[in-house]
Amino acid sequence: MYFYWAIFIALLGSLMAIVMAAQYSVALKHQFDADYQPKFIINEPEVYVIGALFGSVGLLISYFAFKEIRMDDSLNHRRFLWISLGLLLLQAVIFALLSYYHVILFEMP
Repeated sequence: MYFYWAIFIALLGSLMAIVMAAQYSVALKHQFDADYQPKFIINEPEVYVIGALFGSVGLLISYFAFKEIRMDDSLNHRRFLWISLGLLLLQAVIFALLSYYHVILFEMP
């Protein structure tokens, strides 16, 4: 597999994580509104699962972009931030090991 496919997968995973985190942020914003009826409900573990699929960069971007996520995370001992950083570290190690064992090739086809 060439490196641009790995970059494409990471970019796609990050975009999916940003979209899911945006929906989660809207749900956090309206969590105490009695009139708010969303089409579907996104929970925090669902955002983590999307982030685990090579979307940890998107989780970190969404953490800094959405105030509601930061405010909720400050009440939960920064769990969202720590899980995002852990996933980023894990994905960097996976990427390094795949490139070390020549599964990801850094040469042009």
